Amino acid sequence: MLAFRIAVLDQMQHRGFGRIGEVEQAIPEGKTMAEVLAEHKAWHDTNGRKGQRAVLRHFDFTGRHLCGLNLDRVILIRPNFTGTDLRDSSLPGAVLHNPIFDGTDLTGVDATGIEIRRITMRKARMGPSTLGIAETLAEEHRRVHPTQSFSYTPQRIPVRDREYGPSR
Repeated sequence: MLAFRIAVLDQMQHRGFGRIGEVEQAIPEGKTMAEVLAEHKAWHDTNGRKGQRAVLRHFDFTGRHLCGLNLDRVILIRPNFTGTDLRDSSLPGAVLHNPIFDGTDLTGVDATGIEIRRITMRKARMGPSTLGIAETLAEEHRRVHPTQSFSYTPQRIPVRDREYGPSR
């Protein structure tokens, strides 16, 4: 367990979470982030027989490089992903309430089966390998505005305008 906690903290610092105290504010009182993630992993691996599903409130990921992050079936309430690099991340089965994805790079994200409520998304980047997000957005739009149609128009971004994080 200690080795897992150290690995999680090292990974978080590597991905831009310089002050762990900021991160700790978003997790349940009396637990560390490593404990929450370890319990979630046990819950996920045993289909709920052990551990506990992670619930993170008001988590601020702003401007982080989180390529390949695994948030499989995590519950995130009011997460802020503004300007975050989430390329090739995994979010299947996650629950996102009031997420902010302004300027987020979602290229290659697997978001099949996610639940999104009241999303804010401006100038986010998605590509043909992004799974589940457009479908979920259309479903949420139909739920909130049953009489209006939903359309999505992809826009090409010139290569010179793209910003790549440390993972590329």
